[in-house]
Amino acid sequence: MSQRQQETASKKRGRPKLLEPQAETVYAKLYPEVRTRRGMQNKVYMSHAFVVLKAVPDHRERYRWLLGEDGETWRSTLLAELGRLRDPGRIVEAADALCTMRPPRELRRLPGHEHADPVFWEACLQPAPPDGR
Repeated sequence: MSQRQQETASKKRGRPKLLEPQAETVYAKLYPEVRTRRGMQNKVYMSHAFVVLKAVPDHRERYRWLLGEDGETWRSTLLAELGRLRDPGRIVEAADALCTMRPPRELRRLPGHEHADPVFWEACLQPAPPDGR
């Protein structure tokens, strides 16, 4: 093997791991049906958004569209996308916009993902005008 091939082979490929090994074990027990690393990352992001939104005092009413009428059936794909924002303030801001706009499915993916609508997500993350319109 040439030196260049060795260098290429030693470089890590793909996305960096999101979880430490101990956390991976916990999530694997929580979601035994998930078989891929990407699927597990989605569960991590979903969980993060869920925890952030549940901490908002009036979350049941405010996020009913996202978290479901009964609090048991939520829009997991949207929550995973919200969790990718990472910042709790931005998650709340985007969740508020989503629950107000209730967009059709084809507009819901974050920019950078296939079929994303950057105009929609930009609107979700814009501050409200001072006069409340």
